[in-house]
Amino acid sequence: FFVLSACSVHGILTKAAAAPSEYPSPLKPRQSLLSMLEKFGSAISWNCYRSKSYRGLTNLNSCYSLKAMGDATVKIGYWEPHSSSIDFCESNYLHTSYVAEPHNVWSSVVGLSIIGLLGFFKANPTHEWRFTLSHLTLILIGIGSACLHGTLHWVYQSSDELPMIYLIICLVYAVIESESPRGKPRYPWLPYVMVVLAAVNTAVYYTFQHLYWIFLLTYTLGVAVLLGGMLRLVFLTKGRDPSIKTIYRFAIISYAVGGAVWAFDMLYCNTGVLPVANMIPGWARGVTPHVIWHISAGASTYYTILAQVCCRLDSLGIGYKISHVFGRLLPFVTITSSEDAMKRD
Repeated sequence: FFVLSACSVHGILTKAAAAPSEYPSPLKPRQSLLSMLEKFGSAISWNCYRSKSYRGLTNLNSCYSLKAMGDATVKIGYWEPHSSSIDFCESNYLHTSYVAEPHNVWSSVVGLSIIGLLGFFKANPTHEWRFTLSHLTLILIGIGSACLHGTLHWVYQSSDELPMIYLIICLVYAVIESESPRGKPRYPWLPYVMVVLAAVNTAVYYTFQHLYWIFLLTYTLGVAVLLGGMLRLVFLTKGRDPSIKTIYRFAIISYAVGGAVWAFDMLYCNTGVLPVANMIPGWARGVTPHVIWHISAGASTYYTILAQVCCRLDSLGIGYKISHVFGRLLPFVTITSSEDAMKRD
């Protein structure tokens, strides 16, 4: 994160100002990158370098659209012109003029916010702030994602994407401090570092919000760091309960499936996804695989936090039991004795 932030600040200092109608030389490397990305699928269309209203200013903005320009199902809606740096695959305003992508809206609430609520009430027996914040952030991500998909506005885009970065920071902190005694953190200065890290990433994000790949790169680096820490915590710690390993395997599988679906939805929007989605009858018309991404990402986050909670209970010497609802799809954890319950408080 620090390396990315430093590189981004360097880019700010070296980028030359240019007229919106021109293709300035500092953008050539970016154009080359876009050309490379487009080779992965014709559905990805970085369709313009144009001057547009962005945060009240007129900036050179790369408009990232997945929908074909001639898509007859797309009509003018309440929130146009859109100011987000990405327009997802679902056809805009297909069911109402007031919601840009209705299926992505409901799936954000169900797959992220509701799962976060379940975790808040059912998957935090230690009552520690690290897990409370993680679940609350997941709830906020769902709300922000719903607002983004409903409006395609830059403000709501940031309310979706920035909490995703903050959640990664919370989860990384929980991994690092998992084995510290209760009330005695191993690294007392670590929360301040995490706050500074969040602030730096916030500044970088708002500077480059019109470049969607900057967010993707930052988020991917964070996920990689978290994955490495979780693999060590869950699989490389001696004596770890096999049920914890099973829970985190579910997290990895769920995220891998969701990521693959997200990539398919992005790469084959015009050539495969939209033609099928817009032929579906009734209220489901226009639904795209992106809804699976929301549900898979929310489930993966829930499983990850639950695995962290179980590891934390192990380190505190508190007995617990893992139960399930909906078959084995939704595990939750409870403390097994009143004596252990007093330890957590």
